[in-house]
Amino acid sequence: MVECPECDVQVKEKNLGRHLDRSHGFSPSEIEDAMGANGTKGPKGKARGKGPYRQLPAVMALVVVLLFLVAYLVAPQGLDLLGIRDQGDGSDDGDGGTSDITPVTYTTTDGMEVHGTLYKSTNGKGTVILVHGLQEKKDVWDDLARHIKGNGYNALAIDLRGHGESLFKNGTRIDISTMSPEDFLGFVDDVSGAVNYSKMMGLPGKVTIIGASIGANAALRAAVRDSSVRGLVLLSPGLNYQGLTIEDVAPNYGHLVLLIACNQDAAGKDGVTILQSTMTGVPQGGLYTELGDNIGHGTQMLNSPGFDSQGKIDIFLERVVSA
Repeated sequence: MVECPECDVQVKEKNLGRHLDRSHGFSPSEIEDAMGANGTKGPKGKARGKGPYRQLPAVMALVVVLLFLVAYLVAPQGLDLLGIRDQGDGSDDGDGGTSDITPVTYTTTDGMEVHGTLYKSTNGKGTVILVHGLQEKKDVWDDLARHIKGNGYNALAIDLRGHGESLFKNGTRIDISTMSPEDFLGFVDDVSGAVNYSKMMGLPGKVTIIGASIGANAALRAAVRDSSVRGLVLLSPGLNYQGLTIEDVAPNYGHLVLLIACNQDAAGKDGVTILQSTMTGVPQGGLYTELGDNIGHGTQMLNSPGFDSQGKIDIFLERVVSA
């Protein structure tokens, strides 16, 4: 009689191999090793675990992996207790993060349902309204909006009527391909609505509007309506985009302004030139101009190599805060 190395049962020596196969699932090579060691040792002479517990370490490892997976999918914050997730320092990061970036909707005085994205900062140094150009949408501002948020400002990018998600006025669909002259004039209401929304939400600090192309014209006209707008950044403003003019209202704006245009963009450069001479209400030293070569039109200049539009906007926003 010999003792089984797995369960200490006494079996006939000639039956040990069959016992190891049927009761413990040994392979032929393992049986051979066990038999060669007089039934007291496992493969390669090493003592083996007992019976059903041989695979326990592998099972436990699998259970641990599954528990971590469930914790991550169901309650990621639970991993903070283990020091696995980066909890951060609670401040805005360089790209503005994502936890405080949310979709918003408001209705203008003429019944337009305007959609936007709010990039909310924890610091609240000021609020920046972002207005795109023709046949663009709010997403064109995403990189700049995250940058602005990371610098401590709230940013609100909107879809002008007939663009992006802003497609219904009083229940009737508006599409850019069928917009009337009156619809284009309504861009100003969309921008004014954004300013009013920021006030309703209690967003702190001074309001600055950044507009591109026709959005620049709409931004200027909206700022003239509301003296709470303390800063304007106009990228490629034009003398007349779809009936939205600038020269007639320019003298009525009375706060800081940054004008940016491309030297090779006739429409934008002409608009800047006219505004330089007609924005007579701007405080002395409060009108800033930046011209660049081959930097594109409107939002194109945000990605123009060699032209630091973000840096220029950063400096201007600080001037608005300090004014």
